[in-house]
Formats: sequence, C-alpha cells, structure tokens
Amino acid sequence: MPEQTPTRPTGAVIGAVSGALIGAFFGRLWLSLATKDLSEWRAGVEIAGWTILGLFVVAGVVVARTALRAPAAQWGGTRPRPGWAAWFVVVIAVEVALIVGGQSLLSGAVGHPEWIPAWALFVVGAHFWPFATILRVDAFRILAGALCAVATASALLAGFTSIASLWAALPGFGGTATLWGFCGWTLYRMAHGRSRDG
Repeated sequence: MPEQTPTRPTGAVIGAVSGALIGAFFGRLWLSLATKDLSEWRAGVEIAGWTILGLFVVAGVVVARTALRAPAAQWGGTRPRPGWAAWFVVVIAVEVALIVGGQSLLSGAVGHPEWIPAWALFVVGAHFWPFATILRVDAFRILAGALCAVATASALLAGFTSIASLWAALPGFGGTATLWGFCGWTLYRMAHGRSRDG
C-alpha cells in the first residue's frame, strides 16, 4: 500500500479560514459606519463593500479546499489552549460590556457621543490581545496593536479638525482596511502552505 502524505488538520484549516472571514464581515460593518454621514457616495461604497466581502468568501472557500488537500509539511498551526471556549466567551462578554458601557458613558455623563466609534474600535482591537494567548495565534497581537493604533489616531485627527463626519469615517475606514488586510494576509499565507500563526 502506498504511503499517504499527511494533510493539514481539518479543524485548524476551518478555524483559520472562518476566523479570517469573520474579520472580513466585521470589516464590512465598519465600512457602513464610515459612510453613514457621506450620503453623496454611500451607495457606491456599500455596493463595493459587499462585492469585496463576496470575493473574500469565494477566496476563503477556494483556499480551504486547497489547504485541506495539500501536504501538511509546512503547516504551522497550533491548537488553542485547554478550556479556550470558556475564556473565549468571557473575553467576548467583557468586550461587549466595555463597548456598551462606554457608549452609555460617552453619550451621557461625558457628553461626547462622537467619541463612540473610536472607543468601540479600540475595544475591538484590545480584545485580540487575550485571543492571541487563548487561541495561540501570535498574529492577533499585531492585529490588536494595529486596530488600537487606528482608533487612537482617528480620535486624535478628528479632534484636531472641525469636520464632524471624521469621527465615524476615520475609525470606520481604518477598521475596514485593517480587518480586510488581516483577512487577505491570512488567506494568502494559507494559500502558500503556511498558517496565520506559523
């Protein structure tokens, strides 16, 4: 009987691709936030956004099928830490609480509701730090740093201008670009025989 070449772990491949596509979907949501005050060209951007998301989905399916059939020699995927699911839920719960609590505080006592998009993006970025440890994906630390940096820069830049739409546009477009960039990077690495954390 001929010796079979080991293939990549199904769970690792599906997890990496689904994670990338979830990021792409949330990037699409940030795009909608970015264009909420840009009525003149919002429709065109929305159509382009859905088209790009659709292309990511197609690419994800193709990459997953190819990765599952390819040899595992270069596969550097790692398993999440034991008990990761419970910690995953805890991190998401804390993230939601911080976003909702911050939104209530900023729109109420603080009196600066325009800060909400930047705050939400910062929290979204920060939640990837514990994910990096829980899921053992070092690349999440880079994503966390990038999203937090975009959120901070967006708030500072919008604060120095008198253009109200920038408070949503900057974190919106910045979040979209960062999440879509991460999705594309992940799929590219997988298509070339490497994991996102290898």
